[in-house]
Amino acid sequence: MLKNKFFYIILFSILVIYAYKFFVFNHYIIKEIVLENQSIRSNTDAIKNKLQFTLEKPLHLLNLRDIKESLESIDWIKRAQVNFERPEKLRVKFDEYDPIYIFNQEYYVDTTGVIFKIPGSPLDILRLSSKETSHNFMYELYQNIKLIVDSSSQDIISIEKNRDMLNIKLQNMAIKVRYSNYEKKLEELINVFPQLQEIYENNYMSIDMRYPTGFAVE
Repeated sequence: MLKNKFFYIILFSILVIYAYKFFVFNHYIIKEIVLENQSIRSNTDAIKNKLQFTLEKPLHLLNLRDIKESLESIDWIKRAQVNFERPEKLRVKFDEYDPIYIFNQEYYVDTTGVIFKIPGSPLDILRLSSKETSHNFMYELYQNIKLIVDSSSQDIISIEKNRDMLNIKLQNMAIKVRYSNYEKKLEELINVFPQLQEIYENNYMSIDMRYPTGFAVE
């Protein structure tokens, strides 16, 4: 007898919860979608298209987790938050990847060290390449080189490491130097850089620093 009473109590509770969800949540219809931030790299139209199906839909027919995952499938969106605001608003907020360099012409690396791949034309940002070292190693190498060449006011465009050879491209210079003594050689170059600018009148320079002493400029 007690078991039957317990069963009916559970059944009644389930029916009450279901009725509440059906009658109350069915009352809420999505009338407006609010994007709380603007996209920088992601496609705004793609975001709107992913959300369009939610309009005029009752809340109980929508799965906010599915909407979140759908948004996170869009290129450049790292994470998304989707919340319902009574009585009729769907609020969406998202974070985008913020890449600081491209590794091996294929992968982006963001400010937190996360590696990701995005199809399409690559961004015009720092490029680091090496088949034998990690992206972390190459970024540390970039930071070391940047400290040395900063006084030249030249931005580093790319660095490629192939065994003991470094190819470094700056705004108006292409430098070949051995990794085993790149610090010493680059410091020598920076010491005479003002004179080189006067001689070459800020024209593009190809500088070969692989020689034991001195370097060649073309």
